[in-house]
Amino acid sequence: MRYPATVAPMAEPARTAHAYCFGVQDRSARTEALAAAVLSHPGVVRLDGGPFGTVASYLPGRRLVGVRVGEGAEPVELALVAALGTPLQRLADELGAIVRGLLGPVRVEVTVTDVAPRVEPVATASGHGVMGGPQP
Repeated sequence: MRYPATVAPMAEPARTAHAYCFGVQDRSARTEALAAAVLSHPGVVRLDGGPFGTVASYLPGRRLVGVRVGEGAEPVELALVAALGTPLQRLADELGAIVRGLLGPVRVEVTVTDVAPRVEPVATASGHGVMGGPQP
């Protein structure tokens, strides 16, 4: 499902995300910061490539799946798995606000590819966390 994040009217002309990124390193750092900010939202389980795996950013030496910063008038695209029980339109609006806080006034499209229960790390006897659900 695609959810365009609600956008309030802008007082200034719309700028594109790349207007805020001044070089390859800056763009890479901003894209990675954007992915980290999206993942930190409690309604996001993980990033996803979207239909056909096309939502991705190509960074030096790797591909970051789930975040695509558009060129020109293209929107910023996010594809993700949402936490079960999260109101999806509210999630899209909140993620849009996060994106605009980092990149300025841009259009944001959020694609929810699936919903899943959030899995929290469980501490082990060694003190290291492992992914898992409730332990018996």
